[in-house]
Amino acid sequence: MKKNFKIFDIILFEGNKDLLNLRFSEFYNIVDFFILVPLSDEVKCEIDIRVKDRVILFETFKNETHFYDLLKEFLSTNYESFDDLIFISKENEIPDFNNIDEIINETKIRNVFIEHTTLCWNTDYLIKDTFFGAYVFTFSKFLTHKNIFKRFFGKNESNFKEIKNGWKFLNFHEPTEDEVFARENLLPSVNYNSATTYKVIKTPSDFELPKNVGILAYNKIGRDYMKKHLFLVESSNTVNLNEVSKLYDTVSIIEFSDKLNEVIAENIGESVYKSILHLPTNVLYGEKPLKDFHDDYKKNEIKKIIETVFPQDQDSIRIIYKGFDDVVGLWEKFKNQKFSEIINPS
Repeated sequence: MKKNFKIFDIILFEGNKDLLNLRFSEFYNIVDFFILVPLSDEVKCEIDIRVKDRVILFETFKNETHFYDLLKEFLSTNYESFDDLIFISKENEIPDFNNIDEIINETKIRNVFIEHTTLCWNTDYLIKDTFFGAYVFTFSKFLTHKNIFKRFFGKNESNFKEIKNGWKFLNFHEPTEDEVFARENLLPSVNYNSATTYKVIKTPSDFELPKNVGILAYNKIGRDYMKKHLFLVESSNTVNLNEVSKLYDTVSIIEFSDKLNEVIAENIGESVYKSILHLPTNVLYGEKPLKDFHDDYKKNEIKKIIETVFPQDQDSIRIIYKGFDDVVGLWEKFKNQKFSEIINPS
């Protein structure tokens, strides 16, 4: 990439040396200076001698004002033009400096927040949602906005462009004991809410990763063994919950109500959950009578609750519907089907 400006990459460093080395090895020939900012005094910064000529180690971050003054002093003696680009990000938020033409053009008008694709636990999986990461601005904007880092740390920038670029590497570390459940069930973190958390998804085969991504340790996630999940749809009074819960990894009770406030996967016992879902009082689609519409609607809402136990393809799903219909199958088979076509109560 030919350029008549410099690129300064500010890295807020928390101690993950593998992520640091990935960034250095990937973009050493593009970035003019990597500015390393430890976020605590406990963080150790040992820089590979092969990249040391381009790495500037700042003192530990104290506050935005102090950091701005340190950076201004450094940039004032090392800048090339007022169009120089300054990137600031956490150590696990890595811009793709090979593809920044859109960023270059946009920063002539306003600052940029990069929206990174987030890989989770290892490169095989990513998170459905994307999040703001690196913040990019010109040297000119830096000089004229002394509070520019308050905008970054507070994420309260009002006039900015959001551009998708680069990668965020989430939880790429040696797993801890309390992360076992999350990793085995393909959850993004230990802080999950069964009603709102999506499982991580397979990384597309054509997704472009950094060529040196092998620097990062590989942590296997998921599980190979089967779990058994039971779903009692308006059927909880037909079984002995104490007995049946011993036979399944999870038991989910599903009821329906005309109330708008739903209850999703409330824990009412050891691996026993209760959901109360809203049932519309009129036909929302199609031309079926209300009774038949309700029947289809209830069946198709079951899938929403099945997702709250985070099933994997090999898991056994059993659904008892209204005490009559009893359906059993693997999630691999059920997950892409309409449940109104699977369940046919007598």
